[in-house]
Amino acid sequence: MIEIVKINTLKWQDLLSSFEDNVFCHHAFFDAVKKASSKSLSYYAIYFKDELFALFYYCGYSKFGIKFARTPLFMTYTGLLTKKDMHPSSYERRLFETQYKIANFLKHYNVVDIFMPLSEKDMRGFLWSGFDVKIYYTRILSLKNTDITYSARKQIKKFEKLGEFGKTTDFETVSNLVLQSYKRRKEKLPCDKAYIRNLIETISKYGLCDIFCARIGEKIHAVRAILKYRDKIYDWLAGSTDEGLKLGANSFLIHNIIEYYKDNYDILDFLGVNKPSISIFKSNFGGELKSYFGIHKRWLKF
Repeated sequence: MIEIVKINTLKWQDLLSSFEDNVFCHHAFFDAVKKASSKSLSYYAIYFKDELFALFYYCGYSKFGIKFARTPLFMTYTGLLTKKDMHPSSYERRLFETQYKIANFLKHYNVVDIFMPLSEKDMRGFLWSGFDVKIYYTRILSLKNTDITYSARKQIKKFEKLGEFGKTTDFETVSNLVLQSYKRRKEKLPCDKAYIRNLIETISKYGLCDIFCARIGEKIHAVRAILKYRDKIYDWLAGSTDEGLKLGANSFLIHNIIEYYKDNYDILDFLGVNKPSISIFKSNFGGELKSYFGIHKRWLKF
C-alpha cells in the first residue's frame, strides 16, 4: 500500500536529514529558495505500509491561468529522493509504484519540469506514464587527478600575466555577471537579479558556498560560486565580462579553484554540460561524463 502524504516545512527538514546525499538536499537550499522567491514549495513523504520510502517536492505556481510544477532554478538533483537500503527487486518495484503515483498526482498541472538526483537512473515509471524523460549531462572531476588541455593552459597563462585570483562578497557584481553571460549566449533570462543575489547570499550564510573572482586591478572579469559539501564541490553559478572571456578569465578561475580545494575535497561536479560551448569548455579540465534525468510534460489547452 503506497501513500503520498503532504508534510509541513518542519517535518520535511526532519525527514530530509536521512536523504542528504548531495548539497542540494541540505535544508539550507529550501530555506534559500523560499527567501529568494515568492513562489511556494510543496513537500510530500511517500510511505509503503507506514515505512518511509521517498521524499518528493516541487515549486508550484500559476501564471496566466497555466499551472506549473517545477524544480526551483539553480537547484538540481532533488526531484525525487529515495531510500535504497533494500533488496534491488524490492527497490525497483517500489520505485515503479512511486513514479506512477507521482505521475498521476501531477496531472492537474499544465507544465511539469522536475530534475532528478544524479544517483537516480531508472525513470521507466514516469516514461510509461506519458512523461517526456530527457537525459542531461554533467562532468565529474577528481581534484587530485586533473587533465588540463594545452589550449586551456594557454588561456590560464594569458590571464595570469594580467590579473589575480581571489574571493569576493560583492553579490551585486556576481548576479550581474551571471545574467550578462545568459545574455551573451542569447538565452532567455531565467530570473531577475534579485533572485540570484538573495539565493547566493542565503547559501553563503550557511557556509556552503564560496565565491571566487578573477580581477584585473579593481575590475572583476569573471566569477564562480562554488558549493561545498562533504567530499565534493559543485561549480554552481558563473559569469564573466566579454573582455574576461577573451582574456581567459574563466579557465584561470577554474584552475585556481581546483588548486584551492584539492587538499580538502575529492570531487568537482561541473553541474551541467548541456550546451555545446559549455561542454567543450569544461571538457578542457578532464573528468568523466555522467548523466542525470529530467521529467517534463505539457498539458496546454487553448
